[in-house]
Amino acid sequence: MSVAERVEFVPTQRDMERARRAMRHLRKAQVERPGTDSVQLPSVEVSGSVYEAVVAVLRALSAGHAVAVIESPKLDLDEEVSTGEGARILGVSRPKFVDILEAGLIPYRMVGTHRRTRRGEVLAYRESMKRGPDREATRRAQVKSLKKQARISTEAGAGY
Repeated sequence: MSVAERVEFVPTQRDMERARRAMRHLRKAQVERPGTDSVQLPSVEVSGSVYEAVVAVLRALSAGHAVAVIESPKLDLDEEVSTGEGARILGVSRPKFVDILEAGLIPYRMVGTHRRTRRGEVLAYRESMKRGPDREATRRAQVKSLKKQARISTEAGAGY
């Protein structure tokens, strides 16, 4: 059994403008060839995030997987998510996500013994890792934090 991949994309104003332009071009291409089962796609400019969303759909279809697109008027960026949900959004393991939180790369709060962070913070981190100018600095900070945690764990005799 395969696990369904969920891709979340929250468009910026620029993304929305480019998507409207692309949609007009695509509809025009379809009108020019009525009744055919294929459409020659024109060259259109889309944002990197829209491109990634389209690639995710095509990847799933090419593997023979069903695809469902669920439109949401607005994703609640202030909604708190668990470490499991945050890990799923980033495409990492839950322990790796906890490491990211504890490294201070995404703000979080404790609710009893559980960590909670805002969905918007996780999505912003994901975007910064994709194309941010300080991508290498962020990765270096992650590695440094993980090395520190490993050293502390080893010194405490807990192993790593």
